[in-house]
Amino acid sequence: MKNSINHLINQASGGVEILLLARIAFRALQANPAAFVVDMIYKITDILIWPVNYIFPNIPVGGSVFDVVAVSAMIFYGVIYFLAHRLINSI
Repeated sequence: MKNSINHLINQASGGVEILLLARIAFRALQANPAAFVVDMIYKITDILIWPVNYIFPNIPVGGSVFDVVAVSAMIFYGVIYFLAHRLINSI
């Protein structure tokens, strides 16, 4: 049972981290937000970054943006997943 739950946590964390990484890449490369895939990633990750939004400002770099908020969300979710693993393994 623990292995199944840990596997589920790993899958969820991988998916969330990949989505946030895609957001960082799209923002840094100035992807067109009108494109369907880019818009979909932004809408999904807007929900994911909500808990850490406005903690740090994003950093403009030339014409693009370094998405500090998404990096903060990656760290935040990493800590949550780590604590979830510790909790599951301690039971």
